[in-house]
Amino acid sequence: MNKEIIARFFSEAILTRTEMTVVELIAEGWSNETIASKRGRTKKTIERQMNMLYEKLRADFNTDGKSPRCFLTALYYYNKQLVEEK
Repeated sequence: MNKEIIARFFSEAILTRTEMTVVELIAEGWSNETIASKRGRTKKTIERQMNMLYEKLRADFNTDGKSPRCFLTALYYYNKQLVEEK
């Protein structure tokens, strides 16, 4: 994977702070209901935010045949590792 594309995807230019928080909770393995509860939002709101995340993900990466939730989690931890290495 291209490190620059991953870094750009996780920058505030692409993801909002709210979306980054949702990504972190997804990566931690929380369900949509739990994320909604933690964020003080409805499950429907979280699902809408996740759909927007998945659209952004598909715009930058070939996710054909991959679970967007799993792919997003893998990207999150890969990016976290890159940031920690700096």
